[in-house]
Amino acid sequence: MPDQQDQNPSRVGGRTTGAKIRRGAFWLVALLIAVLTGTGSVQVISRALFPASSEPPSDCRSGVQALLHATERARAQVPAGENVGEREALATFRSALLPEWGAEAALGRLCEEEGDEKALRAFRAVRFLRYAEERHVRTESLDLARKRSVAPALVRALDPIPSSPNSAP
Repeated sequence: MPDQQDQNPSRVGGRTTGAKIRRGAFWLVALLIAVLTGTGSVQVISRALFPASSEPPSDCRSGVQALLHATERARAQVPAGENVGEREALATFRSALLPEWGAEAALGRLCEEEGDEKALRAFRAVRFLRYAEERHVRTESLDLARKRSVAPALVRALDPIPSSPNSAP
């Protein structure tokens, strides 16, 4: 008499069709996760190791002027006197520097290749200005945060105003 398992059409090769479908679905999901993870990893690594830089201007002088304009724009976009932390202020400043400052290294090479000493001096001066502005943003936000914590503490520590002898109790 033939075995009942051999006569069951839902079993193929010792496994049920449902088990094979589940196993196939598992491997399909695993493959999908692996592809998505791999793709995301490649994108993150490529952006970190090979950042996209904007095209440098055709000549050094116009590039230096663009860097100065971007620095002034970034300084104007940082909220002054508002309750903004150091990180947020720096992030605002740095994002406002783009796209011009993304080509800083290429512009520096271009200025050196052209051999224009005046433009190269201006390029270096604008770089120093940018770092000074960034430092100012950092120290200003830190100084403001310190003042915001010190002043209220000093006011709370004050003794109550003594009443004058002429005032009624």
